[in-house]
Amino acid sequence: MKNKIKHLAAMATMIGAVISASATAADPVKGVGTPAANRYTQALVTRMDVNRDGKVTQEEFMKFMEAEFNALDKDKSGMLETSEILNKGYFQRTIGD
Repeated sequence: MKNKIKHLAAMATMIGAVISASATAADPVKGVGTPAANRYTQALVTRMDVNRDGKVTQEEFMKFMEAEFNALDKDKSGMLETSEILNKGYFQRTIGD
């Protein structure tokens, strides 16, 4: 269980870095906090907030991250390889796909 939580936490950090990098690439002067980044973040929170109370609990976050891990783990090995993490189709998809 501890390894699973560590993997999910690492995944969360990675996704946050990708979101931040995407926002910065789109607007290198303003970066995070741009309208596009704010819309993306709001969509992400909405996707995680299963009970629609406007807050994301640890349980909601962990379920979301587990689903994200499973989406990346194309060969269903229970481990992520670099090629799976860098799958461009995954990071270019619309939230909710």
